Amino acid sequence: YNHYVAPSGFCFDIRCINVDPFIDNPNMPGNNVDQKINAFLNKVYEQAKITRTNHMMMLMGEDFTYMQASMWFTNLDKLIQYTNAEVRNDKNAFF
Repeated sequence: YNHYVAPSGFCFDIRCINVDPFIDNPNMPGNNVDQKINAFLNKVYEQAKITRTNHMMMLMGEDFTYMQASMWFTNLDKLIQYTNAEVRNDKNAFF
């Protein structure tokens, strides 16, 4: 599914065409946590529809797009943290 590249909007490397990092400071204009998590969960639900098992792997890489790994890992940590918080608060989540 989607080869092995990150879902659109979730490439966090300096070599990505459209880098859209998490802006999670509530005092900063452009705070995008809610939008990013909603977009990511939509991608998860989309992929889950065609997955045959109860387990799914979201691939988040592509050749030469980990040139600045710290940027990736910082944003992946935020993605995991905020997604887990959203899913725990959503009683209708299927996972």
